[in-house]
Amino acid sequence: MRFDSNDHYAGHSPYALYTSGDGGAHWRGVLSTLGAVLPVHLPAGPGSHPGPFSVIDPERAFLLSPTPAAEATGAVLISQGSRLRRLPDIPETTLSTISPLSVSFASATRGWVVGTGGAGRAVILATSDGGRHWQSQLPA
Repeated sequence: MRFDSNDHYAGHSPYALYTSGDGGAHWRGVLSTLGAVLPVHLPAGPGSHPGPFSVIDPERAFLLSPTPAAEATGAVLISQGSRLRRLPDIPETTLSTISPLSVSFASATRGWVVGTGGAGRAVILATSDGGRHWQSQLPA
């Protein structure tokens, strides 16, 4: 579950990501950009704004999180409920930080991102290595 604070300020939109292993009866924090607001410290999210995420299976999820000021979209693979593997950022020239619209993973290695590029054109990116490298699926 992703919680968006809807409290935007200074190029930042705080969010937190939670997981439940028992159908929602109990929740545990995974990562957050809420800092001192939460009573429990959580690892920082990969970007300054909440973005789309994909639940791969009961143990893994993939999150995109844009940071417009840095002109990049951060990515993280979450496994075993709380283990985080930061992945290389996707640059603004490849995927606009204002519109990573959707992300979907069929497995821990194969996934797709839909959005627009820095020039405003439609973008579909694909990865076969878990988000370490992305290839455009549309002609230039």
